[in-house]
Amino acid sequence: MTIENIFNKYKQLLLNGTKYGGDSSIERKSISASEFNKPLLQLYYRYKYGIPKQNDIGVNTLGSLIHKGIETILEQRDDILTEYGMKYTFDNGWSLTGTADIIDKELKTILDIKFTKHFVGSDMKTKSDYIIANGEKDDYIVQLSVQRYLWYKETKESYDAGLLLLNKDAGLDFKRGKEVAAFEILDCSDMLLSYNEVESKFNSLVEKLTYHIENNIVPNECEDLMFRKFNGKTIKMRCKYCAYNKKCKYNNSQRMHLQTLLSKLWERNYKW
Repeated sequence: MTIENIFNKYKQLLLNGTKYGGDSSIERKSISASEFNKPLLQLYYRYKYGIPKQNDIGVNTLGSLIHKGIETILEQRDDILTEYGMKYTFDNGWSLTGTADIIDKELKTILDIKFTKHFVGSDMKTKSDYIIANGEKDDYIVQLSVQRYLWYKETKESYDAGLLLLNKDAGLDFKRGKEVAAFEILDCSDMLLSYNEVESKFNSLVEKLTYHIENNIVPNECEDLMFRKFNGKTIKMRCKYCAYNKKCKYNNSQRMHLQTLLSKLWERNYKW
């Protein structure tokens, strides 16, 4: 057996074991917790084309493998629910869905597992007062807010919520001269959207999305999907990591080539 055969076999096994478990069909009248903070343009393309099949192993695959390992450890406990799917359908016929990684019924807490870098938790701790005061919501916070909302709609119980952070860069950070923890729990309860805010945002999203769908108008926004800081400047990479970059009317080969060069420049010259 050649290395190529081994590679292809295990690549496919890992992709099969971590493939998207939700509804990936076209014209799906629902928005998930992970989609709730995405640009209208992405939601429009998701409705039109469904969720594309993933053919390559990426960082999200590694995160899924981590999820599965934790779920295997926790799934036998009576006080903990893992990968718990929830759905609430509104009067407009659209549904809000979400899957909570961990629901701890004993501690009345919802936890979202994130396989990330330590600056994510550090930044959120630093910005927590600003987030609370100004209403700026990180994607992780919005996702947790939806999960807590859906749990409340199902059970009428208000739970706390937080992030279970597994830091891929754990160990000694020579640049900052400190030890980076491999495991953290970040309490996000005070940063979450209220139940009314979730409902208001959902209804607004559906109203805008429905208008564009019914009139066959592609939204004219092209929100940045990824930000990287390089020597104090922000590099905007709009299309490279978007699942619909080959279908999007705003994308072109010149832009993709530029973003690839910027990505390589960042990786070569800047480290978090």
